[in-house]
Amino acid sequence: MKILTIDDNPKIHKSLKLFFSQHDYDYYAAHNSEAAIATIKLKMPDIILLDLSLGEENGLVVLQMLVESAPQIPVIMITGYATLESAIQAIKIGAVDFLEKPLDFEKLLYLLKHTLKGRDCATSNVAASTALRDKIPDYTTTLNPKMQEVWNTAQSLAKSNIPILIYGESGTGKELLADYIHSSSQRCRGRLVKVNCSAIAESLLDNELFGHEEGAYTGATAKQVGVFEQAAGGSLHLDEIGDMSLTTQAKILRAIQYGEIRRVGGQETISVNVRFIASTNKNLQELIAHDLFREDLLYRLNAACIVIPPLRERKEDIPQLTATFLEMFAVKDKVKQLADEALMALLNYDWPGNIRELRNTLEVSTTLCSREVLLAADIKFHASPEVSTRVVEASPVYDLEESEKQVLIDALKTTNMNRTKAAKLLGISRKTLYNKLIKYKIKFI
Repeated sequence: MKILTIDDNPKIHKSLKLFFSQHDYDYYAAHNSEAAIATIKLKMPDIILLDLSLGEENGLVVLQMLVESAPQIPVIMITGYATLESAIQAIKIGAVDFLEKPLDFEKLLYLLKHTLKGRDCATSNVAASTALRDKIPDYTTTLNPKMQEVWNTAQSLAKSNIPILIYGESGTGKELLADYIHSSSQRCRGRLVKVNCSAIAESLLDNELFGHEEGAYTGATAKQVGVFEQAAGGSLHLDEIGDMSLTTQAKILRAIQYGEIRRVGGQETISVNVRFIASTNKNLQELIAHDLFREDLLYRLNAACIVIPPLRERKEDIPQLTATFLEMFAVKDKVKQLADEALMALLNYDWPGNIRELRNTLEVSTTLCSREVLLAADIKFHASPEVSTRVVEASPVYDLEESEKQVLIDALKTTNMNRTKAAKLLGISRKTLYNKLIKYKIKFI
């Protein structure tokens, strides 16, 4: 492995050169960006270590230059003046991770090895990401600016190993987002282990997370490995983290902070290496105020935060989501189209259960409908049997034609006026799109 370090401190180069020589790595030193570019052209290093502060040069500016000139070489930022803002900014630009000085050499060595593994599985990352997009395209094919930011942030953060906290109401797609982050990370060849903290009894959660030793309690006839060890080398998704007890939170904090766990009934400390992805539908700050959540744990988990907006705040995506689900259900059901009045009913409903509720509503409605066109009266809202009628008869939140016109315009803008891509985005045929553009007198190039 060939390592290039860009740092204006000679002492850093001396210590790193000695350390890497003990592991048979080729080490190259550069004190500024000009020397770094020359070394890259001559030696083509496998990984670059870049200091955030380079005397008169800004490390983030140098990072941007490296990402543009040598995008195939992973860059790890190092600094003695780490801040959350600079870490997130570096990762968004293209750094794969961020380390603080004084450097933990063993942690650095591990990170270097896994960075190269991540580069090797880039092809499988693309395939996995594509598969997720094809599964339910509610993230990648959104017309909503907030969701577009969610998608862009997830793509950037997936390259790092920092913990991620996902906020979102039930049914917004937190699990799907966690799947994407893992499949696009350097840990894609490892497992993504998922634990729903609210679905496991408190008395059993410790055992699920950390495992137990033989004889730890009555009935423990054999050693059991917990999810922390199962996820070693991969990612651990702790869903509904806000439902975890304070006692378990303290143990989780130690695992994140020191990378160590102890099985139930065990005395041995076990080192684990996992990437943490936590998610919740609760306000953790409010829980902290009521002494129900540890502030230091939130600090550790909240290195990067992604907030998924509820469906009621991204209603412009409902036509596309509806078309996607109808296509999925068309295999077993007769329904293939949605009447205009039915679409207006969907747009006027607030969807407290978000995308999950939309999908379930459409699945039930299409199963019970014997026609090929789904009417407003056929929609079986979860809230009550009267909701469908009440929503349609109420003063509409949306004017159907104006709403549809705006959705068409947004789709064209998103696809740079490409009608074929816009039609695919909306889940309609190119001919249908063309007719609607004429109907609403929408000019296009």
